[in-house]
Amino acid sequence: MEKKASLAPFALVIVLAVCLQVVLVAADTLETPVKVAKNFVKAYYLLDPSMKELLCSELLETEDQDIVDDYIYAKMDEARQRGLSIGYLRQMLYDIHLETVEESENEVIIHVSATSRVCINPVFATVARIFFIGNEYPLNVTLHLIKENGNWRVCGNPFNLSPTA
Repeated sequence: MEKKASLAPFALVIVLAVCLQVVLVAADTLETPVKVAKNFVKAYYLLDPSMKELLCSELLETEDQDIVDDYIYAKMDEARQRGLSIGYLRQMLYDIHLETVEESENEVIIHVSATSRVCINPVFATVARIFFIGNEYPLNVTLHLIKENGNWRVCGNPFNLSPTA
């Protein structure tokens, strides 16, 4: 009987841990403007085509061109002209700090500051940072986000991606 009573606190701790984990996972899946801005900036600097999913429809509406594919193609062409692979133009961000400058119900302006480093391979970038090899470049940018169909999307002219720029 004493053995069952001594297991009760451990069982309670396990049940509470599982409940807390469920709550934290649910909270992590909520889309916030800060999270969208951070994911967009990371994808932009890693030349990841998934950044297209984070752009507002206003930027993606042009039928004659795809601004994300055009941007990545231009970077690939730049790398080819320099005799490099595309990996040499990718950058990994560190020390990312996001600050909400203005906020309303459907619009948010977020200032992003970070440090970037060339990312031929993510492991190389991390090792280079640990051993202080290579250069780090400061990043300061302001992003305009709008709520579109219930989701936050980057709009305006981020990094001069807009076809009108």
